[in-house]
Amino acid sequence: MTKHVRSCPIRIQAKTPISKSKNRSFILLTKAFFQNRLIPKHFPGCNVYFQPEKLLNALDIMDAIGDDYSFLPGLDYCCSDSHLFFGAVKEGGKKAEELITALSEFNPKTVILWCPTCHCRFKTTLSLSMKIPFKVISFPQYLAENMHKLQLTDAAAGTVTLHEGCKSAYTGVDINGPRDVLKRLPGVNLVEMAHYGRNTMCCGSGAMTWFPDSCKHIRKQRLDEAGNTGADRLVTICHYCSQTFVTEEPAYDFSVDNFVNLVALSMGIHRQDKFKQYTLWADRDMIVKDAQARIASSPFAKKEF
Repeated sequence: MTKHVRSCPIRIQAKTPISKSKNRSFILLTKAFFQNRLIPKHFPGCNVYFQPEKLLNALDIMDAIGDDYSFLPGLDYCCSDSHLFFGAVKEGGKKAEELITALSEFNPKTVILWCPTCHCRFKTTLSLSMKIPFKVISFPQYLAENMHKLQLTDAAAGTVTLHEGCKSAYTGVDINGPRDVLKRLPGVNLVEMAHYGRNTMCCGSGAMTWFPDSCKHIRKQRLDEAGNTGADRLVTICHYCSQTFVTEEPAYDFSVDNFVNLVALSMGIHRQDKFKQYTLWADRDMIVKDAQARIASSPFAKKEF
């Protein structure tokens, strides 16, 4: 039977973490936690919060694994990537120090990062310039170590191909985690694309804002590679890659699905990917009508939408 554990909130934004117990061994952080509110022109909010089923599925999976953990949501801190991207090194360093200080107050043994960009920033930059008193791993790495604790079915069975987070692959900070997860899902057969691992390709999202034509070219190359594998699903790790690919799904013979949603599906947990549905609808009136109940119950005034 399909299980629905958490509802999809319009807004999850709080400094106070959701604590599983006083003995916290893990802290789960998302890109949402790292977004910078001070420059909304360039960073208009968190991508994963536009796709809440991924975040909620991750929390349900962690509950099922059973480790003590705290979930720290909100938009109050930044890993510094947003600042360094624009050359604001001094401000980026300050934000990184604030983040590490805040995390250290929980005395975690391990910090689990949802976003591949945040993981790379910690591993390749912050760890070289400041003391980090905890271990940092990606959510795929954590999940791969704990798949044996989950009750899984073959609900996600089929042939899949993987588009990994390019930063994780290029830097080598997490190449095996996503693959280990997929290989342990019952009935799932992983077929690699022509470019994978350290030789992988970007989804094109990095060029989306300033060089849209380049983004389209890179995206098509990658989607064509996925199509050549004959896979039923193109599996993403990064939520931004999901956002970049999903608009083109109707042109291909495979669906675009995030790895965490496949794990949840195998556990009997199903949440509709509303972001994907709305993107494919591309109809404002349909979207507003479908989301009416959520809009009515949200803390935002109508004009804010």
